[in-house]
Amino acid sequence: MPSRSYRSPVRQDAALRTRGALLDAAEQSFAEHGYARVRIAGVAKSAGVAVNTVYTSVGGKPELVRAIVDRYVDHPVVQSALADLDDSPTADRLVVDLVAGVRSSYEVTLRPALVVIDAARDDPGLITALDAMTAPFHARLRHVAARWIDLSGSSAAVDAVFERLWFFLGYGAWDTLASFAWSWEERERWVAQQLGVALAELRPARSH
Repeated sequence: MPSRSYRSPVRQDAALRTRGALLDAAEQSFAEHGYARVRIAGVAKSAGVAVNTVYTSVGGKPELVRAIVDRYVDHPVVQSALADLDDSPTADRLVVDLVAGVRSSYEVTLRPALVVIDAARDDPGLITALDAMTAPFHARLRHVAARWIDLSGSSAAVDAVFERLWFFLGYGAWDTLASFAWSWEERERWVAQQLGVALAELRPARSH
């Protein structure tokens, strides 16, 4: 008679808590020191576990980065932040709602996104992790670009709108503004204004 495996709920909960603590510690360490300088021993110390626990629970540095990506790609904030944009009634309102949604998402995900970008620069093997993080965002922005074209009556190509969206809503722009000590409110307000200006040139010319 085959034996049935049994997993204790208590042990499963403990394992999940340990994994979460490790990912928190790794994200913090990568953000503060850069991927190249971080050592697994430092992550273990920050998480309050043995070095071997890092490897058995998650893995080495590349696996930690991939686990960080997995944690945020499906994060509820990310899923909800850009969920209702199809309900925006006008092109102008769509831009405002889009920027607000990105700001809401970035309050949770900007730091880990920058961690993954830095890690991929140091380890080309993590480019796939960076792509996994960025591809859904790109896809959503392309959808929004098509929606903006429909609402505005523009004849612009989706690529032209998408490129402007990514310029103002990509990770780098918001990180640069953060380096100026701008608050989230200031970043959201300025980006919405400037994105509106950038998209205005793609609107149909008004007849006089």
